Amino acid sequence: MDDIEINKKVKRLCALQQVSKQLETVIEELKDEIKSEMTSRGKDTLIGADWKIIFKEHKITRLDKDLLKKDLGDLSKYQKITTYKSFYLKEI
Repeated sequence: MDDIEINKKVKRLCALQQVSKQLETVIEELKDEIKSEMTSRGKDTLIGADWKIIFKEHKITRLDKDLLKKDLGDLSKYQKITTYKSFYLKEI
């Protein structure tokens, strides 16, 4: 693939990402409206003919690294390092 073709693909990707952002905004607005209605009805579940929505609170328990470090000192032997690649495109 030459530079001209890469440039075309990047321009197409930029355009599609813009459409995706616009769709995500609309999606989030619809979700917020539905969540608001569910809250006002006092419901955490709604069921339609071919859909089901659940909106409820969940709790997550995580370890407080700073507190552990304060109490136990060096935590480096417990650390697990994961390597990954990221793809980032910023329009300029």
